[in-house]
Amino acid sequence: MDKRNKIAMTIVSVTVAVVLAVILVQNGLVYLEEYVHRYEYDKLTKSSWKSGKTTITFLDGGTLKVQGKGQMQNYIPYDEQGIFPPNPWDHILWIYKRWSVTALVIEEGVSHIGSYAFSDFPTAMGPIVIPGSVRSIGEGAFLGSNLTYIDVAEDNPNYSSIDGVLFSKDKTRLIQYPANKKNTEYTIPYDVTFIEELAFLNCENLVSITIHSRVTSVGKRTFGGCQNLTSIIIHNPVPPQIRNGTFDYYGGYSRSDSVHLFVPANSTNAYRDAWPEFNYIDTITATYD
Repeated sequence: MDKRNKIAMTIVSVTVAVVLAVILVQNGLVYLEEYVHRYEYDKLTKSSWKSGKTTITFLDGGTLKVQGKGQMQNYIPYDEQGIFPPNPWDHILWIYKRWSVTALVIEEGVSHIGSYAFSDFPTAMGPIVIPGSVRSIGEGAFLGSNLTYIDVAEDNPNYSSIDGVLFSKDKTRLIQYPANKKNTEYTIPYDVTFIEELAFLNCENLVSITIHSRVTSVGKRTFGGCQNLTSIIIHNPVPPQIRNGTFDYYGGYSRSDSVHLFVPANSTNAYRDAWPEFNYIDTITATYD
C-alpha cells in the first residue's frame, strides 16, 4: 500500500470513529434526558414514598400522612463543612408537594421524625400532633415550615407542649416554636434552661421575646430569620451562653445589629462583652425571676 492509500485509510478510520463517538454521545444524552424526565415526572406525580420504616403519603385534599412502625430516615441537607448545595432539599421527594400541603399527620407507631424531613413547607399547615410513640425528633425537622401549633400526646415520654410550643418532657428545653404562630410577643416559660438550635428560625410574626433568668444557653441560629423582631428582654444578670450565628439566618443575614436588648441593671457591660453583635443594649428593672 502506497503512502497516499495509507493516508486515505487513516482519514476514513478517524471519520468512522468520530461518527460513532457522536452517535454514542447522542444516545447517551437521549438516555440522560429520558432519565431526567422520568425523575422529574416521578417527583411531580408520585403520592407515596418510603422513608426508613415509614411511608409518607400525600392524600387528596392536601394532607401529608406519615405512618408505619419505626423510624423515618434523616435528611441532612449540608456537607461536613456546613455548606448547603444549591438545591438542599432535592433528595426529599415529597417536598415537591409542599405548595399543596395543608396538613401534616404523624400516626401512632412512628418512633423518629427525620432531620429536615418537613422543612421549607411554605403553605399554612395548621397544627400537628406528636404521637406518644415518637421517641426522637431530628434536627430541623420542621425548619421553615408554616406550622401554627405543635401538640404532643400526653403519654409521650420525651416531649411536651405548652400553648402550641414544643418542649422536652421536663420542660427545661424549648425545642420548636411554630413559625406561623400568630403571636407578636412571647415569654419563654420559667422552667426553661436551654433554647435549642433553630427553635425560633423564621418566626416572622414575633416582635418581642422575653427570656427568664434560668436560661443559661441558646443554640445556633435560634433567632435567625425573625425579620420583625425588635426587642429581646432578658432577666438573667449573667449573659446566657450563645453560639456563633445565634441571630443569623443561613447566608449570614442577622437582625442583632438592629434589635434592642434589655438586660438587668449593672449587667450591660457583661452583655456587651458576651453579646458584642448588639448595638443597642438598655437596662430594665429586673426581678431576677
